[in-house]
Amino acid sequence: MTEVRRNAIRIGLVVWLCAVLAFFFWETFAYRGLIARVGEWQFGDLGGYFPNFTLAAAIILFGIPTLFLFSMRKVSEESASEVALRAANRFLYVLCAAALLCAVIGGYRLWTGYAMVRSGGAAIRLNAGGQPPAGFNYGLVELTGRVQLDRQGGLGARTWFSSTGARFSPILGEKQSGASVTYLVEVDQKGAAPVVGTVAGLLVRNGLRPDGIRLFEDNGYHLSDPHYVLFTKSTTVLRPYQMEALKWDLFALMLAMVAAYQRWRIRKIPPKRGGSAHMTR
Repeated sequence: MTEVRRNAIRIGLVVWLCAVLAFFFWETFAYRGLIARVGEWQFGDLGGYFPNFTLAAAIILFGIPTLFLFSMRKVSEESASEVALRAANRFLYVLCAAALLCAVIGGYRLWTGYAMVRSGGAAIRLNAGGQPPAGFNYGLVELTGRVQLDRQGGLGARTWFSSTGARFSPILGEKQSGASVTYLVEVDQKGAAPVVGTVAGLLVRNGLRPDGIRLFEDNGYHLSDPHYVLFTKSTTVLRPYQMEALKWDLFALMLAMVAAYQRWRIRKIPPKRGGSAHMTR
């Protein structure tokens, strides 16, 4: 195999690996395709959705063969030490790149959460029977409607360090039936009667987690696409982004530690000895 052909194959494998990462990240955040099917299976058989594990498994399943092919060399052209050193260095580069990527993703997710919480400007007045302005993603809103406090869904998140939870109720327009829901609002009361009023907070487009959507739909509600969630506490908005950033940064730290160990191992590989033997008098 010529060197040009080997370089073309390596470039193709790198492009494939980047495509795998981009595709499955998009499916996870959009809850579409293969990730969505695996998530539905997890809901049915395991009682919950595990997005981080599902994303990691998909990347490993479709990416590891690429890394294996990328590391293949024609051993007959090189000595055993050269092959070992080249493979070790390549693996080190992959570890460093993966650690940097995870750190960047963690920082980006944390920045996204704080950007949402600190979004300023005048609050938009909306009625629960209408729609936000075109292109709306998130912003301060005063939403008027009938809050269904007798219909609530609770969502929790538990980590090794803490556990959090929040409750949400549909908020309907004056003439809107309870079957189709566009807006949900974060509430504190449990099991109270429906009330009509105005609730202020941060309105987020498609702000409910996939398991929360499944929870409401299993109880007879149809959430519109897109749906909107009105958060009344900034901590509820920010906490998922903080937890996600922490996971990515911990993963980056572990990869960096493995990279440091790999660098230490590379230094133990004996160097190639050059020159030729000769005799002197």
